[in-house]
Amino acid sequence: MIMCSKCNNETRTAALLSPMGDIMVTGPAGSPPLPISAQVCIACGHIDLYAPQSFENSELIEQERVPEPIPETAPETLPTN
Repeated sequence: MIMCSKCNNETRTAALLSPMGDIMVTGPAGSPPLPISAQVCIACGHIDLYAPQSFENSELIEQERVPEPIPETAPETLPTN
C-alpha cells in the first residue's frame, strides 16, 4: 500500500483520463507510450503522479539515479578579484 507523502494516510490508485483516452508518457526513442497513474489520498486529497518504468531500461534507470556528490561545507570566504 502506498501512503500519502503529505499526511501519511492511505491512497487509492487512479488513472488519468481525457476525452481522448488515457494520459500517456513517452520514454526513450523506440519505446511505446505508457499510461500515467495517480495515487490519490483518501484523507486530504493530495495527488502524486507516477510514470511507469520500463523493464527493458532498468539498468539505465538505476545508473541515472546515482546522485551527484554535494560538498559538505561552503567555502569560508569568497575569492577576491
